[in-house]
Amino acid sequence: MSSPVVLVVPENGRQFGLLSKALRGAGVGEVHQAEGAADTIRWLGLYHCDACILSYELPGKRNGIETLFDIRNHRPDLPVIMVSRSNSEKVAVEAFHAGVLDYVPASRGYEHAVAGLIKQIEAAPAAGQDVVPAQIVPPNVDEHLLRPTYQNRLRVIGRNLDLYGYRRVNILEVDGGFIVRASPQNSRGVETLEFVGKQFAQLIANATQSRGDGERAFSHPTGLLPTGYEDFLRAVGYLLDQHAAEAITVSELEELAVVGGVGRVDETGVSRYGPIQWLFRSDDVAVLLDRAYKQRREAAPRQPVGGGKGLFRRL
Repeated sequence: MSSPVVLVVPENGRQFGLLSKALRGAGVGEVHQAEGAADTIRWLGLYHCDACILSYELPGKRNGIETLFDIRNHRPDLPVIMVSRSNSEKVAVEAFHAGVLDYVPASRGYEHAVAGLIKQIEAAPAAGQDVVPAQIVPPNVDEHLLRPTYQNRLRVIGRNLDLYGYRRVNILEVDGGFIVRASPQNSRGVETLEFVGKQFAQLIANATQSRGDGERAFSHPTGLLPTGYEDFLRAVGYLLDQHAAEAITVSELEELAVVGGVGRVDETGVSRYGPIQWLFRSDDVAVLLDRAYKQRREAAPRQPVGGGKGLFRRL
């Protein structure tokens, strides 16, 4: 098999030198450079490449996400790996939603992780569908946050819903991840969002690094969810984990949230595996959140308590 041809669209010459050295060290023979958005599209119109490494921070007025949309118009199936030094959860979310193969934070040693992804693309069929994500996890992120529990995965979804101001949410677990249908802020329409299982660890790592374990940048309180989606879905996920649940759904109505699935059901002192359905009205949500905050305080008694008072106090 011939060595892949890789196009690198870097932030600057130093980044290109770092990435090209790692790629050539991994056996990649052809590494080309494009400078900025316009040069990238011109290059792709003239030449062939098997993968593209694209920086979010680019010279000129267009960033990597905007350039990625242009690339998709010309080469819809080209595997693109985005790198960024922003440490921004929003950038990571936008990159995954725009269809990158992987998102790699530009921290120490990231160039070798990117080279490893390119080698996987070289060996993997169907344009890298079987590529294992790099998962560059900062050292200050606790390992338990990266486990594929419902608490962690639903929390990631909740963070994104809060971050972008979605409402009227329906979540469906499917093979390989979750499908979410929700209405954007100030719109009556409905959008479909896909959360692929392999993306969760990187998203939670970026969120924890930028905001901490128990903090959010935005909250969109409603009569049903007073502190937004992340807190609610995180608490629901904890309950689902306790019941060994599978194939879950979450449906938000005007005054009611419905959680369904299959899992362990406790009846008259006997546990069995069967259908579960939980209904959460505003009072139930209040109790659920209060219990969740209490559990977190007991698990980390030395952590200072953040803003808010009374029932909805957050860590």
